[in-house]
Parts: sequence; C-alpha cells; structure tokens
Amino acid sequence: MNPLIFNKLELIIKTQNRIDTAKLVDLGISLNSYIKKIQEREKTRVRFCTFEHGSSQRDEINSPEFLIEPIIPKKGFVIISGETGNYKTFTSINLGLCLSSGKDFLGFKVKDKSNVLYIDEENNCSIIKDRQDAIEKGLNIEVDNFFPMSEQSFNFSNEDDFKSLEYLIESKKINVVIVDSLPATTEFSENQNTGMNLLYRTKIKSLMKKYNLTWVLIHHFKKGTMNSFKPEILLDQLRGNSLLKYFLDNAICIAKKNDGEFYFIPCKTRSSSLPKPKLIKIKIQNNLSKEDKLLDSVTFEDCGESDITCDVYTRCSKVILQVCKENNITKFSTSKKNENNILDVVESRYKFSQNTCYKAIRILLKEKKIERPDNNSNGEYLII
Repeated sequence: MNPLIFNKLELIIKTQNRIDTAKLVDLGISLNSYIKKIQEREKTRVRFCTFEHGSSQRDEINSPEFLIEPIIPKKGFVIISGETGNYKTFTSINLGLCLSSGKDFLGFKVKDKSNVLYIDEENNCSIIKDRQDAIEKGLNIEVDNFFPMSEQSFNFSNEDDFKSLEYLIESKKINVVIVDSLPATTEFSENQNTGMNLLYRTKIKSLMKKYNLTWVLIHHFKKGTMNSFKPEILLDQLRGNSLLKYFLDNAICIAKKNDGEFYFIPCKTRSSSLPKPKLIKIKIQNNLSKEDKLLDSVTFEDCGESDITCDVYTRCSKVILQVCKENNITKFSTSKKNENNILDVVESRYKFSQNTCYKAIRILLKEKKIERPDNNSNGEYLII
C-alpha cells in the first residue's frame, strides 16, 4: 500500500473534496477501508476526553488519595510558606523524613512510605546533611529513601536541568519532590503570570501526571503578612503573582510564635474540610562534642489544636507600641479627627483590622503599658 496514496486520500477526505470513485477502483483501493483507517488514526490524535457517568475516572476524582491526610495529597501540588526564620526548612526536612519512614508528621498519620527527593538551593550540603541527621535522631529512624540535593544550581527554566531531574525521578522511583525554594529555582520574576503558568503546566503538572508525583514547594510571604493568621488572608499574601494560589491543591503556613514555637496553619485543601491550626514546639539541641556537626538532635512536639486569634491581638498590641516608638509618640488617639491617630497606619501598613486594633488596645491597658488620661473624650491614650 503506497503511503503517498494514503496521505493524498487523507487530505482529500479532510478537506471534503470530491473524488472520482472509479479512479479508486482502478487503483484497486477500497474507499471505505481507507476512510476507516484514517478515522482510526485520527482517534489517536484526540487530546481531550470527558468523564462519563459511573466511569472509573470520575471515581478517582471524587475519592482523592493522600500521603498524609488531609494535608499532603497523592499526585498533588502543595506549598509550605512563611516568613524568613520561621522553621520552614526544618519542617520540610522533617516532612520528607516522615514520608520516607512512615512516621507520623506533627500528629498527622503517614499512610505509606515514599521515596523523597529533597532539592535545596538556599542552604549548602553540610547544613542540609547536619539537619537531616539531627532530625533523624529526633525521630529515632534511619532512612535510605530520602535523597537530598543541594548546591547543584538547579533551575526549572533550564531544559538540561529539567531532563536530569526527570531521569533522577525515574531512576530513583521518586514519589515526592520537595523544593526549597520556589524563588531560588526559577529565573522568571515571581510576578510574571506567563512564567508561573508555564512552570506549572509544562514542568510541575507534566511530571506529576507522568510519574504520579507529589510536589511540595517552599515559598515566602510578603513582608508584614504574619500580622494576620486567617487562612484566606494568608493565601492571598503568597509572594509573587496571583495565579499560584489557583494551581495549588493544598497550602500550609508556618508562623513563628516564639523561639522554639510555631503555628502550623493549613490554608487550603481541595478535598476535605480545612484542619485547624496546631501549635508545634521544636527543640533544637546543639552539638557540643563534634566539630563537624552543629546539631545533635531536633525534635517536634505536637501541642494540639490552637486558637491563634488571641495571638493576633497580642501581635497587634506590639505593633502599636512599635509604631509609637519609631515616631517618638508618647500619646496617641483612636479618633479619626485627631492628628495623633495611629490606627490608620497600623491598619494600612500592617493589615490589622480596626476591630483587632481596639482589642489590642484593651490588652495594652490590662498590661498597664498605656493609660487613659482623666479627660478621655477624644479617645486618647498615654504611653507609660
């Protein structure tokens, strides 16, 4: 069968041109058989499909699987975000080691062990190895399926890097890829919608579908974000363009409370009710005997669900005092008509609501850090 004749017939049929069937008979060709073959070829070119009622595809959509329910989905895209110094790297390494070993992660059950690739372009190899060993000691585990990678200058935008990454995923049978951090592994500006769109659709999603991968990317918040702990507000404060939050399956915020304490705040989930925030205590034990290791052990303690609302009022009260100190203010007012009103500054710059500011002032009064003058008709307060 001559391929040239086949291709010509295909073109004629596609363009709906007329053809003399007698000529086909002369060539010993059955028009119907050619049409059937062309139709079969076209079927293989179809890129899109629908999910029929009762099909297995619909069941998969309605019943998602989890590696850690309900915070880390199988074959999903997750971001862990927070400000600098909020224990994001410690938490992400701990997450990887718990997924590798099957140990509980901050009180959440790990369903199955996974092979984890950990890419870090913010810290050097010795720091990552030191933290891995210390966290392993704290968990009382030893794993051989956690693969850290650092100081490789990995970049999603580099095609050679991406091919090498795919080879690594395939050869190591990787289930989870953790990347620290998103800004350190991309060339485009965080505010470019085109760059973020291409990264997700051509890189993250393509490997996710091909290898059933779960992606966990470490990211940063805009400055001043942590003055509000509401999940819907935190999600809007991810650094970079607004497309990112729509691509996510799950999002988690790490918010430092004090040294050795942080809040673990789920901000988004596609497939279940949003878990409540938790208070986590992290104990970092320094190594005093070996010069080549900075850390001896790192442990995480799940202190249970936490009401973070009260802490927001405390943080707001500290900001009010900070603003007064920075501007040499000894007396301020809550009245909109008064020139000493600082609430506008606190609300606009630090994103606190007016209601939060008033509750913060009550805390300051109770702690006797401010006081009302005898004549307080204008809502004035004195710094003590």
